[in-house]
Amino acid sequence: MRYFSKTVSQLLLLSAVLAATVTYRLSAARDARSAVQPVAAAPDARAKMPELSRRSPPLPRPRVLIDINHATKTTLETLPGIGPKLSDVILEDIRNNGPFESANDLLRVQGIGKGKLTRIAPLVKFQP
Repeated sequence: MRYFSKTVSQLLLLSAVLAATVTYRLSAARDARSAVQPVAAAPDARAKMPELSRRSPPLPRPRVLIDINHATKTTLETLPGIGPKLSDVILEDIRNNGPFESANDLLRVQGIGKGKLTRIAPLVKFQP
């Protein structure tokens, strides 16, 4: 019986300490929240923040004109708007239809329209 009463008194003491600890932590957290004042952002804060992009960084633009008829797949991919799939289509078109003679011949490639052609044309040359 003594053992039982000793255990009960220890449990009561432990629960009182636990309750006091929880109460103290809750009141400390409430005081900390009330001490924090929200700060308004400066009006131009968004303008100074850099835009984050999910895209990978662009490939470097070529410094010399690319001879599109003799270019490798990797070289073609340096052109704006030309990725791995479109470079494969361009190389396949050269194999099937022969070399391009002018920028307008690039329009025969599926995936190259007038808009993409205007971006590519100043960066390429055509040698047989």
